[in-house]
Amino acid sequence: MDATIEASSADAPVPVKNESADAPVLVKHESTDGHPQDPSATTSALSTAKVPTKPLVKVKVVPEQVPGEGQVTILDHPAKPLRPIYKTCGTCRTYNVIPYVSAVHPNAIYSVAATPCNKWVLTGSEDGYIRKWNFYDSMNGALPLTQSQRHMQVDTVTKAGVIASYWDNDNTPDPRSLSPVYSLDVQSEAMFAVSGQSKYIALWGLRFDEGRKIHVFKEHTFPVSALKISPDEYGMVSGSWDKRVLYWDLNTGQVAREFKGHVSQISGVSFRPTPRQPTTGNTEGEKGASAPSQPILMTTSIDGQCKFWDLRDPTQLPQSFNPQGKNPPWCLASAWSPDGSKVYIGRRNATVEEWDFSMGQFIRTLKLPNNSGPVTSLTCTVNGKQIVVGSQDNLRMWDLETSTDDDKSVGVPFQVIPGHHGVAISSVIIDQSGRFMISASGNRGWDGINSNFCYFYEMVPLNEPIQQPIL
Repeated sequence: MDATIEASSADAPVPVKNESADAPVLVKHESTDGHPQDPSATTSALSTAKVPTKPLVKVKVVPEQVPGEGQVTILDHPAKPLRPIYKTCGTCRTYNVIPYVSAVHPNAIYSVAATPCNKWVLTGSEDGYIRKWNFYDSMNGALPLTQSQRHMQVDTVTKAGVIASYWDNDNTPDPRSLSPVYSLDVQSEAMFAVSGQSKYIALWGLRFDEGRKIHVFKEHTFPVSALKISPDEYGMVSGSWDKRVLYWDLNTGQVAREFKGHVSQISGVSFRPTPRQPTTGNTEGEKGASAPSQPILMTTSIDGQCKFWDLRDPTQLPQSFNPQGKNPPWCLASAWSPDGSKVYIGRRNATVEEWDFSMGQFIRTLKLPNNSGPVTSLTCTVNGKQIVVGSQDNLRMWDLETSTDDDKSVGVPFQVIPGHHGVAISSVIIDQSGRFMISASGNRGWDGINSNFCYFYEMVPLNEPIQQPIL
């Protein structure tokens, strides 16, 4: 576009009109003493110098973010890549799970979170403190347990947890009071962490400004019992005792979507896992590349409802899996299979339901001993052949490939993992490599007996199942 600048005085620069790159420019000349020369000299001072022109640059206009609105970020960003599976952990027949470390707390442990590499482990307890543990220093025996502490543990547990730091989970309205840490999650590179409080969600600095409260998310009115950072790590989902499930945009701090349908306290939220590409399982550090993210969210509540939400369509009604047979309407724990094809739901009568997610069909019920109590935590191993079930008496690893019919010759279809005994298991985490596991005891503010131990395990891959006694 042509632009003409008009001079306002005799001493002003000569008008310039740019029409092409070869347009002449009138230049005002001055003498060495700073005074203008004769006007005739100015007229004869036509310069044929070329004015450099810049190429046109296309500017992308970004629409202004409307205040008070957020975006479902998982639809616009890819999921973070998964960690490689360790050696044969993804193809083995089963595992020998051995506890080595006991991270002792002064109170019950309500929540546990760990980075994908398992370098840092965060625990939140009933006393209102968040503790950061160095997992590898603990496993390498940097700090042994005292004789009195070892007296309460199994023989293999001889090492104590190495704590790196801790800070208080103070309530936002009154910083002088502390809130139990009902839920926790951590960013994959330990840049930040989020914790559930009595009414709010706190965002904490972790790698930089560790323990500093960066932001507070205010929407819930009761304890935030479930938190999960989205696979793209630009969003977060929260569930609360106020029966609400919210998707937060971490770029704006606003709610992007609310999932309405639950009529009881929320017990868990989780995204459908990203399937791995097939691996040979013969080399250490082999990459298990991830496929495109599947934006499906699973939410569970105390009344037994298990709902699945398609994040791509906010108008679509959720798919629900209801208790089968005589199983009571109760759910405190649920888990996906590694490829996202199956769902496992823990019930109150010491049972775990197995569902085919793609077909929406019930497969079978896994029955634990009657005295084991309600199932309080669940997770699946990376090979997809076992599930780890935490109840109110022990931690068990159930073999999914063992027959569960009336034939007793196969022996017991599960093995008891040493460590916890007679207490509710609040959290069970298996790292993405499939080599390590973490468990903690606590009732998360609901019903159950507490203890103050968090155990670190090594999962040794085996090609043959461990022989169990025949009933």
